[in-house]
Amino acid sequence: MLSNISWSNYIIGAILLLLVYYTIVAFLFYRAEILHLLRNVKPLPDKMGSMKERLGVNSIEGLKTVVADIRAILELAAKNRVSKDELLGQLADRLANFDGLHNTAYRIALSNYIINNAENTSGVAINEDELEVVFEGLPR
Repeated sequence: MLSNISWSNYIIGAILLLLVYYTIVAFLFYRAEILHLLRNVKPLPDKMGSMKERLGVNSIEGLKTVVADIRAILELAAKNRVSKDELLGQLADRLANFDGLHNTAYRIALSNYIINNAENTSGVAINEDELEVVFEGLPR
């Protein structure tokens, strides 16, 4: 019986079975999206939107603003020749309202930016331990 089936018939049958299988799987997992596409309705709202907000994607603009403010603080500190304690206090005042510090990546990025630019811009060297004290002293 199996000798009566040619390879071309076998391949066509296998392809048809795979198409049916993947059509059923797609319909089970993406039923709402498929029905919306078939009905030609406007696209579904982005399900990832709330997740993006939780992950802080919108905070990137806030991070850019904080970095610009820190740059300005460092430049002003160079002009006014402030002490390390005064500079750390100014940085703490600016960082106190930035919610992105809960995101470890933003915190590390800010730490690296401050450490790498403080001495070059303001002439005041700040190390990681001093910044950690500042971060820990911020209101949560």
